[in-house]
Amino acid sequence: MISSEWLAGFFDGEGYMGVSHHRNFNWYQLVMAIMNTDKFILENIRQVYGGTIQTIGRPQNPKWKICYCIKWYGLEAQAMARTLLPYSRLKSSQLKLSLEFPVGKTAVKVSDDTRIKRKELYEILKLMNKRGVTQEGNQE
Repeated sequence: MISSEWLAGFFDGEGYMGVSHHRNFNWYQLVMAIMNTDKFILENIRQVYGGTIQTIGRPQNPKWKICYCIKWYGLEAQAMARTLLPYSRLKSSQLKLSLEFPVGKTAVKVSDDTRIKRKELYEILKLMNKRGVTQEGNQE
């Protein structure tokens, strides 16, 4: 069985916490993802913690492995954030911030305050996920 402690370390190295934005309809959705070429380990994670596994394209180079991704959305992503937060060392700031995201149905009309908060968190998490940026959002 995969422990929360182990998964937090795996997420710190291979994971992503962010907000997807659909520009045509102007909606935002919280998403947590872990990418890896080992589908077996992602299947083991899914059996314990749920989520959806997807194939992320096909490699351009025949020597490269196929990459897979397990994802959680909305309330499931927040539940995972709560599970991993006590053990995360590298991405605890993103996990904490995700708990502030006002979740709900993405395609449903929401208040201006909710849309503004979602957009604000989208921008902050986007910055935090850039390469070379520390947890506090400063350039290294």
